[in-house]
Amino acid sequence: MLTPHYRTLIDEALYLPKKWIEDQERREKCGVPEDVLFNTKAELALKMILHARDNGVPFGWIGMDSFYGEQPWLRNEIDSKGMIYIADMPVDTRVWLNKPETGIPERKGDRGRIPTKEKVLEGEPDPIEVKKLKDQLEASEWSHVFVRDTERKELWSNIGCIRVYPVVDELPGDEIWLIIRIDDDHGSIKYQFSECST
Repeated sequence: MLTPHYRTLIDEALYLPKKWIEDQERREKCGVPEDVLFNTKAELALKMILHARDNGVPFGWIGMDSFYGEQPWLRNEIDSKGMIYIADMPVDTRVWLNKPETGIPERKGDRGRIPTKEKVLEGEPDPIEVKKLKDQLEASEWSHVFVRDTERKELWSNIGCIRVYPVVDELPGDEIWLIIRIDDDHGSIKYQFSECST
């Protein structure tokens, strides 16, 4: 019997490791078509998201676990196409609360290579792990929010949102929302990135 909370799979894609794709003998033995090229799991996920969108599948946002959420290019690609994502992030994900100054540092002394790589300049604050931000929020910065229906009951959480600059290749990425979510049921804590303007 169908209920409003029924869930079902709407798409799937077979992931093949790169060394399998490059192994012609294995491809022939397994019947892998010639037009199947190597794609990472995240690339396959993006193709399925776009396929669902282009086929009129209604959705409010795209949820991602941390395997996908940790890939800035995927988050940026989804955002650039006007879709909202909420991406789980590990507790040790590092961010800056204020954008640090970056530049090419001056060479110290007359020896060694002339620096050419952009870095966070000396004297700027170190990034902080997201798990350390939870206790820095004031009580007024938390909201008790209905998240979604689950198979058993409604899920309610205390949610705090902060604008941060995530570390991307040791430099500050674009400003983004950090969502800290503490679920009512077991008190589990999630740290998530999202780029939603509303």
